[in-house]
Amino acid sequence: MYEQYTLSKTKIALCVIVLSVALIGYDQFSHKASAQDIQAPAANTESLSLVNKIESIKLDTSIIKGAVFNSLEDFSEEIKPEPIGRLNPFAPINGVSPRTSTGR
Repeated sequence: MYEQYTLSKTKIALCVIVLSVALIGYDQFSHKASAQDIQAPAANTESLSLVNKIESIKLDTSIIKGAVFNSLEDFSEEIKPEPIGRLNPFAPINGVSPRTSTGR
C-alpha cells in the first residue's frame, strides 16, 4: 500500500512539473509585443550610429611605409622546442607511493 501511495505521489508531481513547463513555454512564446520589443529599433539606431562613427575613422598608413619604420630590426629569438611531458601530470608516478591523509 505504501508503494502505491508513493507511486501515485510521484505521478502527480511529474504531472505538475510537465504542466508547469508547458504553461511557462506557452506564456513565453505567445506574448504580444511589449514596450521592450518596441524599443528595440531605438537601440538598433544607436548601434548603427556607433558603427558609422567607427567607419569614419581614417588611419594614416604613411608611418608603416616610411624609411624609419622599415629600418627597424627584429631582435626576436626562435623558441626552441621542449620535450613533451607526461600525458597525465596528475597520474601517480611509478615506484612512489602516494601520501595518505590522516584527517588532522
